[in-house]
Amino acid sequence: MKPNSPSQFLKSHPLAGQIRRELHQTFIQEMVSRMPFSFLTLMAIGYFFNDANSLSVMSIWSGFAGLVGLVSFFVLRRHKRFLDSHDEYTYESYQRWRMAVYGIAILWGSLYSSVPLLFFPNANEVEIITVVIVLILNASIPSMTKGNDPWVYILFVVPVFSCFTWQIYHLGVEQYWLLTIMVPIACASLVLFSLMTHKDQMEHTALRILYKESELKAVKANLEKTRFLAAASHDLRQPMQATSLYLGAIQPGQVKGDGQILVNKAKQAAISGNRLLDKLLDISALDGNGVRPNIQALSVLPILQNLADDYALLAQSKGLLFDVDKVDVRACFDEEFLTEILQNLLSNAFKFTEQGCIKVRCDVQENELNIHVQDTGIGMSKVSQIHIFDEFYQVQQDGAQQEIGMGLGLSIVKRLCVLQNLEIRLESTVGKGTTFTLTLPLAP
Repeated sequence: MKPNSPSQFLKSHPLAGQIRRELHQTFIQEMVSRMPFSFLTLMAIGYFFNDANSLSVMSIWSGFAGLVGLVSFFVLRRHKRFLDSHDEYTYESYQRWRMAVYGIAILWGSLYSSVPLLFFPNANEVEIITVVIVLILNASIPSMTKGNDPWVYILFVVPVFSCFTWQIYHLGVEQYWLLTIMVPIACASLVLFSLMTHKDQMEHTALRILYKESELKAVKANLEKTRFLAAASHDLRQPMQATSLYLGAIQPGQVKGDGQILVNKAKQAAISGNRLLDKLLDISALDGNGVRPNIQALSVLPILQNLADDYALLAQSKGLLFDVDKVDVRACFDEEFLTEILQNLLSNAFKFTEQGCIKVRCDVQENELNIHVQDTGIGMSKVSQIHIFDEFYQVQQDGAQQEIGMGLGLSIVKRLCVLQNLEIRLESTVGKGTTFTLTLPLAP
């Protein structure tokens, strides 16, 4: 939604100072880069009309040009220092510096306006046409100034083109009638283009402010969500642990028949609930920047061996072939993070695989170790592959055993990979299975 008055919006909005600073920094950089070109153009014109005036007039004019260049340079340099040293860029400061820049525009406009007054009376037709073409081309060069603050551009262009038109007209030469028409038309076109560009740029700037505001609100909402999850998880942890203790205190044989079945289901639900709370606490810690990796050069063999032992019974209970490559390769990683990543990937594989096999394969390529977690489960569609690392996203497909979960496991995996600067890739085909590939840098 576009604001009704972009200029007023830019003046009053709390975030406008940051945008004004960016616009003026861009403007200063452009002015500093264009000034040498403008000065050299003037010197070239002076050399071109070297015989049109006396040496004293040329010396005074060249000295004035040098003075204008120095004044412009020092004003813009001071403005840049002001921007660098002040965190807050108020609208009043913005207006004050605009006045200074307007003064620079008037000085350069006066300098260029003196060209026809000094040189045209004694110039020939070719020289006048050449200078007019150079002027129009120079004024037509694409510039941020036209959109950022068109009055800087207008204060320069209008006096210059007016002086050129007036002097050409008063030369009284019939061959110049086309120039008399062309110069003011070019001036009017450039001014109109500048004002239109300014309007579009102000609307774009206002939309940028709205976007930044929405972005800040989203970040704030995400932080509040993280705090809520952390607080809720901690508050729920104690009653869940108490429930697990009470259920664990029930000995086999104390409850008969269907009651024992209900107790077993309650125990399983308590275990699942504790796992969910653990994941919520993990995601809260990762979002809150409370976790830092401890990357070391270690062998992956102990981690792979533990995974093979930990998941052997689960594979046997589900009738799945489970195989882990036990390679003794040293790589750079955080031991705790890598263990959690592989545990989450394997838990996900067992969750969605009802028949076939689950394998952990390792291979070394150049300076990298690739760990592949492969399964012959239900696979994922292209849409699911795009969102699989998003928070709370869960794959819903026919044939999958629906288990308690919140879709946080792979989101945690992605965050842990980012913290260690590791790459994780995904390949999946619906009905055939999924392969996650984790790439670790080898230890030197």
